[in-house]
Amino acid sequence: MQLSEEIKSKIKLEYDEWFESQYAGKSKEERQKLGQFFTPPELTIKMIEKFDSLDKDKDILDPACGAGGLLAAMII
Repeated sequence: MQLSEEIKSKIKLEYDEWFESQYAGKSKEERQKLGQFFTPPELTIKMIEKFDSLDKDKDILDPACGAGGLLAAMII
């Protein structure tokens, strides 16, 4: 499935806002100490575009099982 540029922009904006609130100005070294690594929105978009279609009645699993970036993007 192909996402529109509007949806891609919304996914990126949502990620940027969440990332900023999550890290609140921490340095790269401070972030690495937290041991948290998040899927960048560009990869999330590529993953979503691999789906043939979106069926709201089916389960969608986030393979990274982290902060839920893929899941959040799926509901945008």
